[in-house]
Amino acid sequence: MPPPNYKLSSISPAISAFQFPGNQTKSPLKCLTSTTVPEDYFGQMPSTTSNITLAHTDNKDEYIYRNEVVILDKDTKQKLKSMGEIPLENEWTFWYDKFVPNLPATEYEANLQVISSAKTVQKFWSIHNNIDGPDKLGFRSNYHFMKKGIKPIWEDPHNEYGGSYNFKINKYHSVLAWRDILVLLIGENMHWIKNNVLGVSVSCRQHVDNYQIWTAHNNSKIKDNLVKTTLIDLLYPADIQSFYFKMHKSHADFKPTTPTTPTLTLSPIGLRTKVTEESIEKVVQDIERLKLRVQ
Repeated sequence: MPPPNYKLSSISPAISAFQFPGNQTKSPLKCLTSTTVPEDYFGQMPSTTSNITLAHTDNKDEYIYRNEVVILDKDTKQKLKSMGEIPLENEWTFWYDKFVPNLPATEYEANLQVISSAKTVQKFWSIHNNIDGPDKLGFRSNYHFMKKGIKPIWEDPHNEYGGSYNFKINKYHSVLAWRDILVLLIGENMHWIKNNVLGVSVSCRQHVDNYQIWTAHNNSKIKDNLVKTTLIDLLYPADIQSFYFKMHKSHADFKPTTPTTPTLTLSPIGLRTKVTEESIEKVVQDIERLKLRVQ
């Protein structure tokens, strides 16, 4: 399978409005509620059949949020065009790695490819809007989105003592879920994200996509339920499945890169030899005998 499309173009003003929700009008004609689930707007059949609200739009003045189509009004469009460059708090990098069967863990890092980096809202959307989404990833291939300078590998010094929140999302909702998680990260408004979350990865599977939100630390100071609740609310109507936290060091293939400082081993205090003039004299005599042997 060929790698995803990396062609970049200018930003779409409409999708930028996702950062600045205003009093946009909605288009009920393009929202379809159906008891019979048709083919979705990614050209794939959902794995389950139920009452699902579907949305479809090809118009650059519209975007989909929470399965509804939001249409930009003229004032919002003009405001977006006149705002100029909007800096992000941190610079972020998109990565891609294609699944290679039987690839040794030692060669995983060499298989990673940088797509591009973004330090403004406009650059972020220009990259996101012009590369394939998770629906176009090859089986077991991955997208990664990390703070610049941090590689999506467990052993990176920034990641080594952290872990990841892991969960699955049905492929039917994965493309929009991926987008919304990226926006959550670059916004850095949640206290459990700021100075703790380093990135996110998505990996293609048969019926679901696997997600990992990378953290710099363990989850001892953050309630897992808080993270899960945030994601459930943000990604609605996507279903968050199999949610759990795992430390990177607990993986069998983890290979630490940070040198370990040797621990000085001391005998228990009660067993140490008492230093006396007699013991010092004995040491001096031993040294003198060694000198005689050398001569």
